[in-house]
Amino acid sequence: MASLQGKTVAVTGGSAGIGRAIALAFAREGCRLALCARHLDAVRATAKECEAAGAPEVLSHGVDVRSEEQLQAWVGDLGKAWSGRADIVVANAGVGHYGPFLGLVPEQMQQVLETNVLGVWRTVHAFGPMLRAAKGRAVVVSSVAGKVPVPYLSTYSASKAALIAWSRAARPDLARDGVRLTVIDPGFTATDFGKHALRSPDVKRTNIDDYVQKRGWTPERVGKLTVRAVKMNRREVDMTLVGQMGIVVAALAPHFLVRMMEPTMRPKQGGSRWL
Repeated sequence: MASLQGKTVAVTGGSAGIGRAIALAFAREGCRLALCARHLDAVRATAKECEAAGAPEVLSHGVDVRSEEQLQAWVGDLGKAWSGRADIVVANAGVGHYGPFLGLVPEQMQQVLETNVLGVWRTVHAFGPMLRAAKGRAVVVSSVAGKVPVPYLSTYSASKAALIAWSRAARPDLARDGVRLTVIDPGFTATDFGKHALRSPDVKRTNIDDYVQKRGWTPERVGKLTVRAVKMNRREVDMTLVGQMGIVVAALAPHFLVRMMEPTMRPKQGGSRWL
């Protein structure tokens, strides 16, 4: 596999969870990094970890990928720092939503779609000239939920499915511009993502929280396999055995699978309230 030593890597949502793990995995390869997230202090903390892990350079920025202006400002700064070239751009920033669809607050729907879908598209598009100049690679972090729709994660599942459909359609024309595209589909991962996910107003706790923490993959494992996928020029990587099995079953009997998952994913109840 090719060495990534000295490659320039930009990561959105790089302050925690899978984004942090991916940044650290690239740092251990000796890559130069640029990390962004909405909370600058958290990004700077990850940057220090990446420097300690072996990254020769780590740049930190506070960026909300829902903002075209903030993204363009970040890309402009990196264009100057990296002589107009980016070898790898990881579009990882995302937000979850859990709860019944009819309990979804319209503002939450907008936040999920603007972050998970438009935020990814904006990121790849904004970095397009730098990726083209380097004949680089865009890495999009989707989810197995985009291939195995999950009850009570309907908006989140739809947002990730949109990324998968977009990537398959966009890959050929990106390739004509010399830009390669890798999609990462993690399954359940033991991060604080669920804790910080948006929830319908009456949803307090989910049946799946404990399962994810006990049986989900570590974010470090996802980060390591993401770097491996880049080195191996992979187009799509479906992670976790449960996720891979779910994809097969979803293709053969999608409605059956959703009915099977619904009791497990259903929010806990107490009286007339969701708990």
